[in-house]
Amino acid sequence: MEASKQVGSYKPEHPLLAESSTVSSNVLEIHPDSDYDEKPWLGLFGGYYLEILLVWALATVPMLALAGCLIVMVQPFTHHPSGSTSFYSVENNTRLPLGTAFYSNTPAAKFVFIASLSSTLATVLIPAFLLLLSYPIARGLARESDLEYPKNLPSPYQLKLLIGFLDGKITTLWPFSRYIFGSKKKRVAIVPILGTAAALLTGITLLTICVAIADAWLHNRTITVDYTIMVPAPPNADIFDTFSPGRGLSRPCLSMQACNSNSSCAAIGVLPDCVHQQDSILGGDVGSTLLNSTEYAKIEANISQINKIDRTSRGSIITSASFPSEVDFEAETSGSSTTCGVVTQFCNLSLMRLYVSGQPLDQKDVHFDCNAEIAGLDLQGNFSEVSSTDLPSPETDLTYMGFDQGYKFFNSSQKMDALNWQAINWMNPNLWWGFVFQVDSELAPSAFVFSSIDFNVIGNDDSITDITNYTNFRLVEQDMDMLGGILSCNTVLSTVNYSMIDGIIENTSWTTMNHTAPVPFLISWADHHGTQLRQGIQQAVATADTIDDIGSSFAAAFDDTMLSLVAGTLSERPPLSIDVGSTTQVTRAERAPFLFVVLLDFLYAAISTVLMIVAIVSVRLGSGVKDAQARLSVQAIVAESFESPSWGDDAKDVDELYAERRGRKTRRVALVKRKGGGRKYKQVVTPQDVEKH
Repeated sequence: MEASKQVGSYKPEHPLLAESSTVSSNVLEIHPDSDYDEKPWLGLFGGYYLEILLVWALATVPMLALAGCLIVMVQPFTHHPSGSTSFYSVENNTRLPLGTAFYSNTPAAKFVFIASLSSTLATVLIPAFLLLLSYPIARGLARESDLEYPKNLPSPYQLKLLIGFLDGKITTLWPFSRYIFGSKKKRVAIVPILGTAAALLTGITLLTICVAIADAWLHNRTITVDYTIMVPAPPNADIFDTFSPGRGLSRPCLSMQACNSNSSCAAIGVLPDCVHQQDSILGGDVGSTLLNSTEYAKIEANISQINKIDRTSRGSIITSASFPSEVDFEAETSGSSTTCGVVTQFCNLSLMRLYVSGQPLDQKDVHFDCNAEIAGLDLQGNFSEVSSTDLPSPETDLTYMGFDQGYKFFNSSQKMDALNWQAINWMNPNLWWGFVFQVDSELAPSAFVFSSIDFNVIGNDDSITDITNYTNFRLVEQDMDMLGGILSCNTVLSTVNYSMIDGIIENTSWTTMNHTAPVPFLISWADHHGTQLRQGIQQAVATADTIDDIGSSFAAAFDDTMLSLVAGTLSERPPLSIDVGSTTQVTRAERAPFLFVVLLDFLYAAISTVLMIVAIVSVRLGSGVKDAQARLSVQAIVAESFESPSWGDDAKDVDELYAERRGRKTRRVALVKRKGGGRKYKQVVTPQDVEKH
């Protein structure tokens, strides 16, 4: 075995290293075998085009495949017929517009897993980009080395950093940043090839971080939803025969002869077919009973399986009690729209003592005198009249309805010409009326009440009270723990076209009923309203947060009563149009993060393609580029330090720079102790290091 010789020096042929050069006369070229006589290079390093293409394919094909797979997964998964609409919902909640998102039949877990591969591959593929860059770097370094007076050759430390960058080691960025931002006295100028490698590694690292952020963003914004398509049903569809959400009067009720009063309408003789089983509208001995009265009772108790009263922003309508799932429709039904306002404070209140045999009692009563110019209606009377057990006399201004309620009707919106119930026009869908009521004093907040102790009573005389300083009150305190109030109301009976979308009534269109349609509604209400409306006014007072709430709440109760009383005589009607839905569970991915991921995948492919083209051009136009590129690695540096340089004359790849890989005699590398402490590299020969044949 031949031990390695001591390192020596020789006179190189390169001008920069010549002894006569003033630039670097003390530079030594180090070789393990100093007697080596360099032979002409055979240029056997090959396969670089194939290597470049393979590396390019490794960096490009997976990213393009992932981008393509994602694009294919969000292609339209179903056909949308003409006139159809689509929406999505989460866990059967409210319908939501599709918005800027993609929808896929691919399960959400599989979808986000495929998308997450982008961030995984982005990290793995960093060395591939730097490998492609190593070719133009090698060409630049080789071209600079061939110049007579090179200016941009790296220092040994810069070469160490360059090799770290080309190996794709992100950790190299930290010592590089310390190097460039450190003291300029401790470093030489940064050479372009080092800056290029650092810039690419930094850019690819930032791009990888962007891919990870986009992947997390997409993962967070991807969910499983219910995707529904609503398709218009053809006119001959079976659902038009089995589903009837509309409600309206029968033909006999709509075509009855004209009548203008309770008496004349009763005399026509068709009302029993529309409203009553036995007709006694005028209060005769024979009682009157609603047709299908059990339906009214069920609606009032909210247990009907046929009809339901729905409230809209304008009034109440009567609809079907149940609807098929995934069905939107438009239908025509009957509706009542009432508005009421409290006008008690505008009615000139006066306190009256009650007398028995000419002697005053402690009990008091409040008289009201409403004027149309001030209160909006003409109305006079006493609050005690609404709780009287006697029917009103012809002289009273109130039509007694019992249950602490009294009404007054008018034939015009000015409400100046008061009428008894029997005298109003039954053929008018507009009803103008006043309402006087009494409720328990415990139901109303004190802020709503004008106390009777504020009335001035002089002797035994009635005294009109000046209430100009009490404009905030709406109810007046009576004796016997009762509160009284007055409402001014307007009612319009209408035919209503409405849309039911996702179980919610929308797009109501109200058309005033024709002149015969109101009759069944008004007659039914006249005889059977009492209990329900008593509960309505009590609830309105008890639940009101403001004074205006009393009027709006009672108006809704009045509309509900008007419709429920006649519900048993209304005919079911099919929908005007209907849309039937079909729901599929799909994956919803927000458009922005999805496109971000796909664009970054394409950007990866574009960058690798540019680097591939630059690498091929560098090899094509440069001299010995592959050999230079192969030596910009730790493997080549180790071979140059510990192996014979003769192996580089005919090496076909980096492995053949090593004797062991050629099956030849080799040495071992040791870290031996230095005299002053520490350790250093040294090549040693062991008995087992024999030449193999």
